[in-house]
Amino acid sequence: MDKARFNFAKSNPDMCYNPDPQKSSYYQICGIKNKLTNDYTVRKFIINEKQDIIKVFTKEYSKAKLKKFIKNAPRHKYRIYPTNDLNVIEYPDAGTLLNSQSSLL
Repeated sequence: MDKARFNFAKSNPDMCYNPDPQKSSYYQICGIKNKLTNDYTVRKFIINEKQDIIKVFTKEYSKAKLKKFIKNAPRHKYRIYPTNDLNVIEYPDAGTLLNSQSSLL
């Protein structure tokens, strides 16, 4: 019986997954306004091409600004939660972040 022979080649960088660098955003929005500030809380995630969260911002917006944002933003870029406190909402999972980066949706 012949012995098997293996020849290990050097790695080829063209065969590695290396997407073009890009940043995108995803938003979590409170559907109920904060009674103290009378504004809606919005959490913004800045994500890279590998669905890693780079930065997180939390801000309060008036109803008019929020309506304008929802009217102009693609539906897959945000999600509205029936709460007035985003601290009870977990960060989005990798699948949600991947959908938010899709140019097909």
